Amino acid sequence: PNHEERPRFSPDGKRLIWTSKATDPTQIWMCDFNSDSGALAGKPHQVTDISTGADGGIWSPDGKNLVFVSAVYPDCKDDTCNKQRDEELKKSKVKAKIFTRLFYRHWNAFTEFKRSHLFVVSADANLTVLNGQVSGTQNVSSGNEPRDFNPGRSRCAAVSSRRARHVRNFAGRPGARLHEQHRRSRSDQHEQRNFHRADDRRVRCPQRKIA
Repeated sequence: PNHEERPRFSPDGKRLIWTSKATDPTQIWMCDFNSDSGALAGKPHQVTDISTGADGGIWSPDGKNLVFVSAVYPDCKDDTCNKQRDEELKKSKVKAKIFTRLFYRHWNAFTEFKRSHLFVVSADANLTVLNGQVSGTQNVSSGNEPRDFNPGRSRCAAVSSRRARHVRNFAGRPGARLHEQHRRSRSDQHEQRNFHRADDRRVRCPQRKIA
């Protein structure tokens, strides 16, 4: 099995995306969906092709773009740089690691000095718009898809573990950077979720106490 997970229907219900381990690292895949038969139609195809892997894809409200998370080296400007750094790390005979900042391990795996960044890709696999400028904020939370587009399709909100909530102006400008919308205090022990109000005026963030 390819351990496919996190399926998401397109806004019109005619396509389905999911995270698949059919490749290593994981990538976002897509397939047409027949609502009449309730089954996939056609052959699934890979949408993303990034060396650091793609996860947690969500659709833009117009169905033209996908937003996903990938763990990259913050100082790398493109995927070529990330791929080269990973290859150098694998070839190195020195396996000792020196950590000068948190966070350095996620569950049972070291972060390798990477941070989770947001990326945008066209829903048409032939029109990839990945580039270094897209990754606007470091250490974006990747679990449970805590990202959301506003009803006007011009902004995308995301949670960052740097104690801030960010909103990115979208409007067809994939190079736009995220800016801080709300900063959490160090004592805040609540899970932060992002949802835009129907009137598109501001972000509301329901909280759930973490035990």
